[in-house]
Amino acid sequence: MRRQTCSSASRAFALIAVIAAVVAGPERAVTASPAASGSVAAAAQERDRAKIPDRFKWNLTEVYASEAAWRTAKDKLAADLPQLRQFQGRLASSPATLADALDKLYAFDKELSRLGAYAGMLADQDTRDAAHQGMRQEMSQLASTFSAEAAFLEPELLRAGKATLDKFLAAEPRLKVYRFYVEDVARRAAHSPARGRSPARRQIPTASWPTPTFPTHRSRSATAAR
Repeated sequence: MRRQTCSSASRAFALIAVIAAVVAGPERAVTASPAASGSVAAAAQERDRAKIPDRFKWNLTEVYASEAAWRTAKDKLAADLPQLRQFQGRLASSPATLADALDKLYAFDKELSRLGAYAGMLADQDTRDAAHQGMRQEMSQLASTFSAEAAFLEPELLRAGKATLDKFLAAEPRLKVYRFYVEDVARRAAHSPARGRSPARRQIPTASWPTPTFPTHRSRSATAAR
């Protein structure tokens, strides 16, 4: 009886070992040959961008001629952003003032997106390049500065009201390209109540626009070509 029990136990252990070997087989197949894995990794790292044919690479010189040119444009935009302040508190003063403000805003927005696209694609070429990663980070900071400088825009448009904005759109041809955006802001006025205040004096929360999205897409129709 004891021999039979031992024999059954042995067979059970043998079966368990077989099952374990089957289950662990794929993992062992991967880890059993570190030299092969190293060869694959080395081969992947050997895909130096310099060895890739130009027809498979983007040409960033079509965006900016050089990193120095990018830096010059970026510094200029950073210096120009405070120009938006001249329109603060004046957007509802006249159709021409609103058009001037939106022209300036969208020009900055377009340049910011262009700068961000260049920095992002340059950083993606080699994620080990700390200088190019730093350029991408610079653009994130500049985008935040831009949003802060333009934060007054939507609250002022909301306070102006739909009737005023409709008159401005009808009176100023330059506002035609911004019609969708302006009408969308006016539409949201009815959904932005403030408790304890009359509709004429309610405080409208600062909206999130404009927050540039780069480098992957631009969706606003107002960003016309230069």
